[in-house]
Amino acid sequence: MIEQWDELKADERAGESALAGIPTSIPALARAQAIQRRAARVGFAFDSIEETWRALDEELRELREAHTSAEKREELGDAMFALANLARELHIDAEDALRATSRHFAGRFTTLEEIVEERHLDLRQSPLEQKLALWQEAKNRRA
Repeated sequence: MIEQWDELKADERAGESALAGIPTSIPALARAQAIQRRAARVGFAFDSIEETWRALDEELRELREAHTSAEKREELGDAMFALANLARELHIDAEDALRATSRHFAGRFTTLEEIVEERHLDLRQSPLEQKLALWQEAKNRRA
């Protein structure tokens, strides 16, 4: 059924790019997944999820090795695009996953701030070990 729909849409778009009609106004992560879905429908995708993982690993390596701000920006974008592609392969909506994680982080961070306030601590002056312990405590309180 999906294949028939894709064929009908492809006939309608004869002569147009497979990427035609993807709005530029949607969130970037959702747009990246939409672009990759369309490209995959016309056969431009890795043959296995292992290849997708390798592509992400390669992009992360290139990001670690980037030197200039421009290189870092480009490589970060490439890594995020590869991660969105992995999400597509895993049948996960990357936008929803990131939104949920941001919501969880914000909740835990608010709890961490409450703990810091209760104990009259200065988070900026706290050593990393203390910050990590406070984070774990905030996670446990919210569990």
